[in-house]
Formats: sequence, structure tokens, C-alpha cells
Amino acid sequence: MAFRNVLAGKPGPAYLETPISVAFGRVEESKDLFPTNYRTESRAYGDPDYVQQAAELMLKAHKPVVMAGGGVYWSQASEALQEFVTAVNAPVFLNGLGRGCVPSDHPMAFSYSRRQAFREADVILLIGTELDFRLNYGRPPTLSADAKIIHVNIDSSEIGRNRGAISVLLAIPKPCSPSLSPPSMEGNALTPIGWISCGKHRRKAKPRMRSG
Repeated sequence: MAFRNVLAGKPGPAYLETPISVAFGRVEESKDLFPTNYRTESRAYGDPDYVQQAAELMLKAHKPVVMAGGGVYWSQASEALQEFVTAVNAPVFLNGLGRGCVPSDHPMAFSYSRRQAFREADVILLIGTELDFRLNYGRPPTLSADAKIIHVNIDSSEIGRNRGAISVLLAIPKPCSPSLSPPSMEGNALTPIGWISCGKHRRKAKPRMRSG
């Protein structure tokens, strides 16, 4: 049950409490039950209609921005995210456990120009992260009041929290990211080169060290 709770839905820790009589008790191994096939590794894919809606928003965006968080890390979607931001020609910013999922030397990896980017963006894709205090709960002036929000998250309770989203995908980031970028979106011609280099002044982010 603990392992299922850790890995089901939005991954996270589980608290397991064992009575002393069980912790210090003994049992014949031959009489115990060792369950098998008690959890699944299947992944949730986004609704095709909503994926199409989100892809069209990204395709038409002139100033797209991607914010990725811990959901990318937990679903092992680092490579998929890198391919996605390259295909759609969008700068990506990272927070929480998302840091490190895109190398600091990646052409779409931005860091210090985040404030400028979110104030000017016309489409913002949130993938595996929330509109919490780090993004001023999605409110201006941190995020543009006119920006269209696309939210990809496995946790339905985070969708529309603090600010509504134009397109919503209840999905694991890993299988969802590639489906958002059909071949027609590669090298999005509508995204101005000046927007990608909105940080002539941007500096490379220092790599984040993880313990373990």
C-alpha cells in the first residue's frame, strides 16, 4: 500500500506506521504473503482534443514560455522536455526538482530573464508545476494578465488553482510532451528570434547538485 501511494498519481512520500507487536513480532515466511503485480507502470496520456488545443496555442504563440517543475523529474521526462522546447522554439525555465532536467547550456534553457519573459509572454505552458508563491500565484505583474495558460499536471486539484487555464491536460509529462509538438511546429517560424534571445544579458545558471 505504501509503494502504491508513493507512485500513484502525483508521486510523493508515504508515511508507514507499524504497531510494535508487528514490528517486533515473528512470522513463518512460508505462511506469509508476498504480493506481486500490485502496482502499475502505465502512464496517463492527455485527452487528444485538449492536446490538439494546446498544440494549436503553442503553434500560434509569438512569445511562448515553458515553466517545468518536479513533475518532469518524477516522470523521467527530461529528454522529452528538451526535445519539446527545441521543437516549439520556446525558452524554458525550471523550478523545484525540475532544475537540472534541462542542462544550463541548452539553447532554450533560460534563468535570469524569467521576470521579463513571464511579463511579456502570450502563451505560458506549465508542465509538472503549480502556480504557487514562486510565480506570484499567476497574478500580474509577475505573469502577463493577457497570457494564455496551458497546464499539464497529473494532479487535478492543481488545475485552475489561483488562475484559470485555457487548455488543461491531466497527464504525466513524459508521454504528453512529444504529443504537443507535431512536426509542423518544429522551428516555429512565428516565434521571433529576438524573443528567444530576450536575454542577451542572461547568464548561464549554475548546475544544481542533488544529494544521493
